[in-house]
Order: sequence, then C-alpha cells, then structure tokens
Amino acid sequence: MKFLQFIVLAGMTLGLVSCASSKKSRQAVSLAGEWSIVSVAGNSLKPMNPYIAFVGDNQIFGYGGCNRLMGSYEADTAKARLQFGQVASTRMMCPHLEKEQDILNALAEVRSYQVKEGGEECTLELLNAQGNTVMVIEKRDIPAGLEQINGEWNILTIENQEVKTEAGTLLQLNFDTENKRVSGKIGDNLLTGALESGGEQDCSISFEQTAATMMAGPNLELEDKVKGALVRITSFQVLSDTQVALLDASGEEVILLERK
Repeated sequence: MKFLQFIVLAGMTLGLVSCASSKKSRQAVSLAGEWSIVSVAGNSLKPMNPYIAFVGDNQIFGYGGCNRLMGSYEADTAKARLQFGQVASTRMMCPHLEKEQDILNALAEVRSYQVKEGGEECTLELLNAQGNTVMVIEKRDIPAGLEQINGEWNILTIENQEVKTEAGTLLQLNFDTENKRVSGKIGDNLLTGALESGGEQDCSISFEQTAATMMAGPNLELEDKVKGALVRITSFQVLSDTQVALLDASGEEVILLERK
C-alpha cells in the first residue's frame, strides 16, 4: 500500500458539547472523535461504512470504504465554520473508488456545518459556501476500553534497545482511547491508525490500518523498526503510573513506553 504525504494546517479550539436533542441550528458542537459519513450529495454511503475522525493538532483521519484518508482542517465551533485542507488517501484499487472520490470532492467544498433538522447534535450537515448540504455525518458510538493508556507516550525501547532519532530526540505515540485512534511522531514522519481491544476490562490491543507520511530523512530505518514492532503487539501491561509495556503474543515485551 502506498501512502501520500499530507500537510497539517493551522490550529483551532474545539467546543465541548455532548450529543443531545436540538433544533436545526449553527451552534457550538464538539467535532472531536469519529463520525460516520452517512451520505454525500444526498446519496447514502452506509454499505461502505466510511468515516472521518477529528483528532489533535487539527488533523483528520478516516476511511473511504477502501482507502485510508488523512489530512487537516480548520474550524471555529463558536461560528460553526469548518474547512478541510489537503486530504490525501492511500491508493488501493477497489470497486468504490468513484464514491471515495465523491467524498474527497465533498470535503473540499465544506465551509460550515449545522445540526440536522429534527435530529440531534450527533448528526451534522456539512455545508458548502452557498449553504447547501454536501455531506451528512453522524457521531459514532464511543467504544469502551484502553483508558489506562490514554494520552501521550515516549517510546523508550524496542526489543530492549533504546530508540532515538539521529538528532537524539525520542519517538512518540499518542493514544486516543475514547475514539480508538493512535497517532505519533516516528522520526521524520507522522503515524496514524486505529486501536482495537477486546473490551473495557481487557488488556488486549492491536494496531490496525496504520499509515505514515513518507518524508525522506535519516531515520527511515528506525521508523520501519517502529512500524514492524507495532504489527506484533497483541496486549499491554501497566508497569507503573508512568510506564507501559506493549507485548507480543507470547507475552514478551516489544515496546516500552513512558508517559510524557
């Protein structure tokens, strides 16, 4: 699978409003988390199960029905304004490429949003500059589990060997357990993907559909080592308030993390 480089644009502050019944309005609604793409230009996409996720650093990640999506956005939740920057996708061939392109085209048109009439704050209409609905998104259910490792972590070791970039900086992973997402800085590139777990009381964990930018740099071998290690992870163990071990299927420590 080939991954495209993407650009992260300027920042914003997200509001904190939970899903609740509401009249159609342009109001402060929290965009954070994962949203199913219900329709584009009035056409249902539910069989494809596409989604977009708004995460930290004004980044979005998602799934178009076949390929992974990644990019950036700017928003002003007080004024219900929203605009996406450059959104890239992986390049796997599949039957839904035309509909995936419709998703990318619609995202490029978005300038604002509003709560869907007769719905709830967890169902939004994304509008173009003329105020027409180009996409409808619906908040996904908040999954359970993984709360113990939520937050930002430095990668201390892989296979018991210290890992640092050529410049001597630590590699980083960020677990957004509420939305089951992983992101991070591995050398010269950014990593994104999904987290999977068996449940709230379960310490199982796996990294699914991970993608990374493809900037050239002196740390490519180290970055490949990180990505290869993540594929092997099947569980985690909390060692202390500040350290967590990521383990393989045999229970051996593969990666040691320390909270930032």
